[in-house]
Amino acid sequence: MEAWGLQLTVPSTYTLLESGGESHAPPITGSLVIAVPSASLRASTENFPKFEISFTRSVTPKPCDVAVPSNNKSYSFFFKRNQKHKSSRNQNSPHATPPPEPNVETLVQYDLCHAPDEIDPQEGENETWLKFNFYLPIPSNIPPTTETILGSVSYAITATVTPSTIASTRILKDTQQIKVSRRVVSEQTRHIRQYPGEKVLTELSLIPNQLYSDSPEEMKVAYSLEWVAHSTIAKGARDMEVKYVVGKELKWKVEETVKYLSISRGGNPQREAVTTTCKEQRVRQLCEGKQKGHWIATGGLQGGDHTIEIPFDVNIPAKAKAADGIDLSSYLCHHQEKVCNCSPTDITGVIVEHNLLLEVVTGQDTFDEATGRLVDRRPRMKAFNAIFPLSVRDFIRIIRSTPSTLLVDKDHTRLTIHTAAVQNVSEGLYMHMCDNSMKDFPSEVTVLEDVEPETFIGFCEYVYTGAYVTPEFTSTEYNEDGLCLETQAAGGI
Repeated sequence: MEAWGLQLTVPSTYTLLESGGESHAPPITGSLVIAVPSASLRASTENFPKFEISFTRSVTPKPCDVAVPSNNKSYSFFFKRNQKHKSSRNQNSPHATPPPEPNVETLVQYDLCHAPDEIDPQEGENETWLKFNFYLPIPSNIPPTTETILGSVSYAITATVTPSTIASTRILKDTQQIKVSRRVVSEQTRHIRQYPGEKVLTELSLIPNQLYSDSPEEMKVAYSLEWVAHSTIAKGARDMEVKYVVGKELKWKVEETVKYLSISRGGNPQREAVTTTCKEQRVRQLCEGKQKGHWIATGGLQGGDHTIEIPFDVNIPAKAKAADGIDLSSYLCHHQEKVCNCSPTDITGVIVEHNLLLEVVTGQDTFDEATGRLVDRRPRMKAFNAIFPLSVRDFIRIIRSTPSTLLVDKDHTRLTIHTAAVQNVSEGLYMHMCDNSMKDFPSEVTVLEDVEPETFIGFCEYVYTGAYVTPEFTSTEYNEDGLCLETQAAGGI
C-alpha cells in the first residue's frame, strides 16, 4: 500500500518537571495522518505502510563571528576583548564562513504497529485518510531548548512512512520542531562556609522568588537571599571589653559559564565511561549589586543573639539573555542498565553553569560591657569571599497535601490529583505522573467528556494524555485540602 500524503501533528511545546533532584517526563501525544488510495484499502486492510517516529536533539555551534549584544554592559573585559579579536579576524577573511553543521542525535525511535484509530474516506477523490495516534516516551534527563553564546540546543519529531510493497519506493517524511522547557519546583537552598583560622561561621540561604504574569517582563530570575554570620561576639583585649563583628558592605555578582564540549560515551557495559573535551568556553557577568549598612548582633558574651543577618535580593534581568542551567548528565545515557544496548557514541553538547560571587566586608566595634560605651571602632577589618552555585531555571512553587479529587476520563482511566490549578486548555487533559502507587481513592468522581477552557491540571498517580495543552496559567484554584499549584509565567506544564 502506497501513501500519497502525510501530516504529523504534535504539540509545539513540551515541559519536563524537576523536583528534589528528580525529573518527571510524561510522554508526548501526537497523531499521524496519511492519505492512501481507497482501492488499495478495499483490497487489503493489513498491508499498511510502515511508520517510524523519532525524537531528535540538535546541538548547533554558534559562528565564531557572532557579536555579543552591545546593550549588556556587564560582560567581562576579557570576554569583550576576545570577541573583538575574533570578529576582526573574520572580517578580514576573503571567504565567508559557512554556517556550522548541527550535531543531531536520535534520542527515541520506534515503529507504529497498530491499526488506524480513524478511517475517513474522501468521497469522489478515491483516497482515504488514516489517522494513527501515538504516545512518544521522552527521556527525563534531556536539557531544555536553549540558546547560548556558544551554541543552541533544539528538538524535533520526525515521522517517516515507508511503502509496504517493494514496487513503490516513495518515502514520505514530516518533521515538526518542538520546544522543550524544564520547570523546577522552588526549594530553599543553604550553603555553609568555614574559613581557615576564623571563628566566624557563615551561612547563605537562597529562595527562588515566584514570577507571576504581572511581574516585570525585564526579569529573568529573582532570588531572595540572606547571609548569616555566626559567633560574631568575642571577649576583648581588656577585661569588661566585648568585640563585635559588624557587617559594613555586601557586594555580589552573577557569572555565567558556557562550555561547548565534545562528549564520548562508552557503550554497554562501559556505559559510565564518559570523557569530555572542552572545545570552547566563555565566562560573562550577568548582573551585580551591593548594599551598605551597619549590621551587628544584639546579644552579649553571656547570652543573646550572636548572629548577623543581611537580607538581599538578586535579580537577573531578561536583557542579560541568561541561558537555563545545563549539566553534563543531560547528555548521558538515560536507559536502565539491564536494558541498555547503547553503542559508543561521540556527540557534542552545551553546558551552562551559573555562580554567585559574594563578598561581605566587616569591621569591628569594641564596647565596654558594663556601660555599653563604644571603646574602639575599626570600619574595615576582614572580607568574607565565597562562590556559590546558582540555579537559573523556570521555577514553580507547589503546596503539597493529600489527594482529594478523583477524575475519570471518558475512557474510564482513573486519575488521582495531587496538585491542581486552573489552566487554559485547547482540548483534552494532560496529567503528569509523580507517584506510581494507587491508593486511598476518595469518593468524589467526575466524568470528563468534553474539557472546558478552565480545567484542573496537575500531578497525578496515573497518566492520561489527551490532546494538547495551551500553556498559559490564568489563575490558581484551591481544593478543600488547600491543594494548589502556582506557576511563575505563561508557558507551563
